[in-house]
Amino acid sequence: MPNKIILAVLFLCTIKIVNTAEINVASECEEDSKLKLIAFSNPDKELICVGANLTTTWVLSSERTEDLTKKNIQFISSKGILQKWTLNKYPFLKTIVIYKSEITEYSLKVPFASRLLIIETIFPVLTKTTLDQSRYIYALDFHSNPDLKFEYGCFSFLNMLQNLTIYNQTLITINSNTFQGLIDLKILKLIANKLKNIDKDTFQSIPKLKELILENNPIEHLKANISSLIYLEKLSLMNTGLKKINLPLFFPMKRFKILGLSNTVWGNTKITNLAIAFPNLRICLANSIDKETDILKELFEEFVDVELRVKKIVRPLDIQISSYKYDITGVY
Repeated sequence: MPNKIILAVLFLCTIKIVNTAEINVASECEEDSKLKLIAFSNPDKELICVGANLTTTWVLSSERTEDLTKKNIQFISSKGILQKWTLNKYPFLKTIVIYKSEITEYSLKVPFASRLLIIETIFPVLTKTTLDQSRYIYALDFHSNPDLKFEYGCFSFLNMLQNLTIYNQTLITINSNTFQGLIDLKILKLIANKLKNIDKDTFQSIPKLKELILENNPIEHLKANISSLIYLEKLSLMNTGLKKINLPLFFPMKRFKILGLSNTVWGNTKITNLAIAFPNLRICLANSIDKETDILKELFEEFVDVELRVKKIVRPLDIQISSYKYDITGVY
């Protein structure tokens, strides 16, 4: 009889230990956290994983009951492998944020029509197969990830992607292979990536592009065939090394409405040539930090006379997110 009592006590202690372990592991991921990125918060419908071991945390376990309520998940200061099945229990996620984390391997299967943001994170080299299981995302953002490398063809499986942002990475040269497979891409933002060289046929693989942002890159010559982008509505080349733009590269751009240039380039642009290149141009973006000469003031007055709106915005040379005022939610 005493032996049975001892066994019963040991059994209860074992259960208590197991339950405590589950609670400790699960506490890595909670429905709320002071450390979450507010920009992506969706109260009562999100999961915040802080300091989680992505390989062992119970919240991501295949043994967990499926959760249909979660729309957002944030991995903050977390480490480990994001495997194909990691998010299988959360089929209706719309936003996945990986922030200040260390991802050793990535083969994550991402839910349909979701957005993936990778920010200030140590991340594997992007090869042709890295994003294979993430092919159903509609938006993809890379922000200030240390030493992140992009191999040619790394986006080739993302046929549904509509919005691609690469910010403060190293992407010195782009060509026709860089964006291969992005047949439905509408918005491309390449900001502060040390971009110097853009090959002539770079944008032929993304014919549906509507918005192209190439700011804060040391581009000295723009030779790319922009006129092939017949749906393009907005282009910004502020804070680049350009002194002037070759407007014949843009003929004809009938859908084009918004153009952003540094004040130096605006000063070397004739309004008549501008009207020929962009017959439906409505807004001219100028950097309010740039020096504005008397000649430039006269030019902007001419713009107003022909019903062109001159919008002055702040675009400092500092590429840090905090000072550059680039909103990581994608509002720009």
